[in-house]
Amino acid sequence: MAGRVDLAAFEGAGSLLAPALASFQARYPRIEVRLFTSAQVVSLTRRESDVAVRATDQPSERLFGRRVGHLHFAVYANTAIAQDPERAAAAPWVRWDPRMSAADVWNLTHADHAHRGVAVEVDSILVLRDLVLAGAGVAYLPVSFARQHPGLVGIGPMPQPDVGVSVWVLTPTDLRRSARVRALMEHLCDHLPTLLDV
Repeated sequence: MAGRVDLAAFEGAGSLLAPALASFQARYPRIEVRLFTSAQVVSLTRRESDVAVRATDQPSERLFGRRVGHLHFAVYANTAIAQDPERAAAAPWVRWDPRMSAADVWNLTHADHAHRGVAVEVDSILVLRDLVLAGAGVAYLPVSFARQHPGLVGIGPMPQPDVGVSVWVLTPTDLRRSARVRALMEHLCDHLPTLLDV
């Protein structure tokens, strides 16, 4: 089997996908995977990618795929803020831009934490992480993403009950018969559950 498969994933998924893609390359050395990560959702129906790893609870009915896990969220701060209960209780939010799909996490939880102001609103999980690490405030982050960064410390329930989103591996229905696409999807479906919060 040889050729190229375009894979799109949500921003921040690169570190979760790396072990699965490394083992895929070892198994299928003649298949080139072109990975795109972005905070913006690519359109599979318009063929902007062959396969997508997507954080959603409602994948399109026009797509074929499988749910491979769940991203649980919790509130994180940097070490200095987390070690000072007064600062942790009063720290402002670094929040998701409302146009991002992860902004639903904010909408679900904001009422419980309305006493905190908003310091910064961002459209990037990587920038959000960096702002929290720098001490700009606290933020909801996926637990599987935050655990890769020792400077991020969970405050409050870990993970936050009922706060999260499913993760799917998806492709346009007509591409599911492509041997390359099927090989990548099956490999991701086998490996991602061990890296995610199933």
